[in-house]
Amino acid sequence: MTAEKKIAHTMKIRKKIILLVGLGILLVPAAAVFVPRDSTMTIKLLFFALMSVAFLLLFNWYLRRNVSAPLSELLKGVEEISRGKLDYQVPVRGTGEFELLAERFNELARRIDQSSSAELERKLFDRTRKLAALDAVALTLSRAGNLEEILDTSLTGIFDSLASLEPRGGIFLCEPGGEKLRLTAQQGLAPEFAQREATVRMGECLCGKVAQTGEMLLSEQGCNDPYHTREKDAGPHAHVIVPLKSRGVVLGVMFLYPRSDGALKPSDLQLLEMIGAQLGLAIENFRFYTEVKEASQRFSDLFENSRDVLFTVDNEGRLTSVNKAAELFTGYSRAELIGKNVLDFLAHESAQTAIRLLSGITPPRILEFDVVKRDGSRAVVDVSARRLLKDRVAAGYQVSVRDMTEQKELQEMLVKAERLGAIGQVGIAMRHEINNPLTTIIGNVELLLERSREKDAETAERLEVVLNNALRIAEIIKRLEELKQDKVVEYLKGVKMTDLKSE
Repeated sequence: MTAEKKIAHTMKIRKKIILLVGLGILLVPAAAVFVPRDSTMTIKLLFFALMSVAFLLLFNWYLRRNVSAPLSELLKGVEEISRGKLDYQVPVRGTGEFELLAERFNELARRIDQSSSAELERKLFDRTRKLAALDAVALTLSRAGNLEEILDTSLTGIFDSLASLEPRGGIFLCEPGGEKLRLTAQQGLAPEFAQREATVRMGECLCGKVAQTGEMLLSEQGCNDPYHTREKDAGPHAHVIVPLKSRGVVLGVMFLYPRSDGALKPSDLQLLEMIGAQLGLAIENFRFYTEVKEASQRFSDLFENSRDVLFTVDNEGRLTSVNKAAELFTGYSRAELIGKNVLDFLAHESAQTAIRLLSGITPPRILEFDVVKRDGSRAVVDVSARRLLKDRVAAGYQVSVRDMTEQKELQEMLVKAERLGAIGQVGIAMRHEINNPLTTIIGNVELLLERSREKDAETAERLEVVLNNALRIAEIIKRLEELKQDKVVEYLKGVKMTDLKSE
């Protein structure tokens, strides 16, 4: 039973006792009325009864004013304080013990209020200090800079916010192989110590043990701890080792030194664990950002300095990015190219092929296009296209273009050279196979022509025709041998032949 219920129960019993005593006193005159006595005795009894009733009324009023009311005020004060109204004051009434009790009650309430306010202020200050430490670390992690600077500034924020720590400590980060920890940031440590403890093997000493287990370690023994296997520092001290984790993976550890005059509270350890999680996430993000940045730089270098023309287009064929080779090839600057449509650079037939490619009718593959440059010259290119997707939706093409103009010209020159070589071989063969019989024919025709000029004019005329054609054949064979340039003429529509006419 609570104190309030006990007081209320006592007051109820008091009221019942007063009621019973009053009834007992009233029974006396009642009995005098019904019991036969003389008139003088009855008057005395009635007077006694009236005086008793008056005394009871006065006594009840006295009790209510000097006992019940103070007790009710005290009960109300207890209820108000129990509700959290610590500044409540009981009105001081009456004299003697109740007045002293009310004053002591009010004094106790003031002390409780002051103590509660001081405790609340202390807790608020402590919580504000811890939040300031978290904010300082979070603000440091949000700034740009290298990882060593970020970790060093985070240590400064921790030391400034946690008075229970000495202003010295450091951070080890796990190396890529996962076998060693390297001292990346430190403050307040002797140069000899920092140089000696530059690397720690996984599982070695306190820091290596925490990196291996992933659990925070608070060692009051310091260098005398059984897990401490490195060279001991001068003087006794404690250690707190905080793992820096992200998604359950330990990326490093932070070692700090608690002050000897103030032990770390559970809330301090909880705060350090939260800071360790923040630093672990920051380390992972920084490493991921560095990897992405390096990969982006490598891709940008490959894209920008490629010998091939590289560019991207949207679904309508508008250029969205180009490299240096595209500027040199087309004769346009990058600013002029961005936003232009690739169809503007293609000949008519090539533009139709490009339209089919952009519309999805022609699947992406290596295709040949005729390109018109800024100066009006034309080039033949091989184009290789690949679909670009954004959120699994087609967003354009990545295009690689290789200038085949020079190669095409070399191929044509090679074809011409092969034709000339073939014609020369034919001429040599004809000279050996045709010239010798043709010489005999020409000689005999000339001899017959001389004999028949005077005898038969018609025969001579026919022999003259035969001789001229034979000499023409000999001339053509000579031209085949001496042919240095392959000239062609259109013999029939769409059919070309070597031109052997004399210039």
